Amino acid sequence: MTIKTLQKFGSMAELVHWLVNTGRAPDHAAAKRMVPSLIPKEAKFQTAILQYLNSLPHALFWKDSAGAYQSGGHPDISGVMNGRYFGFEVKRPLLGRVSPLQEAFHEQIRQAGGQVYVVSYVDEVREILLQNGVEVNE
Repeated sequence: MTIKTLQKFGSMAELVHWLVNTGRAPDHAAAKRMVPSLIPKEAKFQTAILQYLNSLPHALFWKDSAGAYQSGGHPDISGVMNGRYFGFEVKRPLLGRVSPLQEAFHEQIRQAGGQVYVVSYVDEVREILLQNGVEVNE
């Protein structure tokens, strides 16, 4: 399933209904079982978002990888743009959930003056940047 197709669905129920109505699944139970295999892995969304962010002027973004010497909960993508910190926790659409550890660390970032958002799509990131007064490529 393409990312553009996925963006049409606002909820798991909508996707399941579509799978049944288009004959891709025989019933709702089968459709629910199919969903995880239809949605690309989180890394695909992370790569697209990171490429987009680093295509913007005055931007430096990187993928944070958990390691032995890092505390947990860091956003997947962190960076600075026009002197402001942005963190993006990337989740698979309709499936991904933020853990309590991530929520707690994100709150610490906000209290320190940074901005953190949970996203799945480049379009969401673009909209967030626009809302924050950042010039973006259209």
